[in-house]
Amino acid sequence: MELVHLGRTEGPSLEYKAQLYDTNDRGSRELLLDICSMGNANGGTLLLGIAELRDEDGPTGRPDPHAPLGLDCNNPEQVLAAYEGRILDCIDQRLSVESASIELRNGRKILALRVPNSLVKPHRVFYKGLTYFPARRERQRYDLNASEVREMVLRTTSRLDEAKKSIREALDRENEAHESPILTVAIIPIFTRDFAVDFRRPEVIHAFGRMNLTAQGQTNFIQPSFSVDGLNRPGINRDTTVTLAHNGLIRVKVKTHGQMGQNGTRLFNPETIDLYLRGIARGCGEVFAASALSAPALLGARLLISGQCYTTYGGMFEDNLRVAASNQIYPTLLLEALDREVDQQMRPLCDLIHQSFGETHSGAFDNEGNWIRG
Repeated sequence: MELVHLGRTEGPSLEYKAQLYDTNDRGSRELLLDICSMGNANGGTLLLGIAELRDEDGPTGRPDPHAPLGLDCNNPEQVLAAYEGRILDCIDQRLSVESASIELRNGRKILALRVPNSLVKPHRVFYKGLTYFPARRERQRYDLNASEVREMVLRTTSRLDEAKKSIREALDRENEAHESPILTVAIIPIFTRDFAVDFRRPEVIHAFGRMNLTAQGQTNFIQPSFSVDGLNRPGINRDTTVTLAHNGLIRVKVKTHGQMGQNGTRLFNPETIDLYLRGIARGCGEVFAASALSAPALLGARLLISGQCYTTYGGMFEDNLRVAASNQIYPTLLLEALDREVDQQMRPLCDLIHQSFGETHSGAFDNEGNWIRG
């Protein structure tokens, strides 16, 4: 495994465990405290099945390259389900922990638990009548005091307010009139900072240059250019601009191409908005990962319609709904993850946008919120 080969040291966002947690009360409490401590820090990953290297002073925090790698675990899904059940029952506010079983070439398994950088911290463990507020500093777990709990609440609220302000400023920059509707989308990780993105890293340039704005087909690499605002690149059709700022904010401006109908009327298909929102959110997830940033993130969208047009649904045929000129900024959407779960998270915003055009909901999702549009 690459972590072992590189000898990556434990830290605030990474912890190794050689064995599964004990099934007794002590083991359950240790699991809950370890998970909650990461939730009260900046999130992280807990890996079960990797032993720590020890020296004369004790554990070093580095993986032991000579120890057996992985666990002999016949039913890892059952183990992880039991862990997730304890986490749901005994930690509040709720932590949406992701888990996975990683099978190694030797047949053994590593169990991974990923804790998000939570927006509703602080979290507490309530177990066997006792309450704990654990957090992490470097490799160590410690208990928050009352002052630190209050400070954490204020700091988290402040980060959310700053993210909302950044989204609003990014959307307010667009005032260009155009014959076709203009969609502007902005996404920013909530827990970010100025100059969080290192534009010197090749993986950042590569992920940004290959960012797929519709999640359809394969996108060739488009060489970004540098400016005071950050990295810039066009879309495939050259009517799209994409910007990655130093703080991780990604802003996409799309000039949607409405078709001309009978009598010179302009037709606009709102279903294309679903494709862009989904593609942009997924593409941003890849750019954030390359930039060492992560969810939660805020997404904002604005639709500027400069002239009168008609909507079309289910094909390029003129519908009876005439849309007047408008400038609509939609409510910001909190994205707790930017992976495969992003589809279900996007649905409320997509439904709202289509409702503004007279539809009851977006046709891109089934009743369970799964993406069904090709």
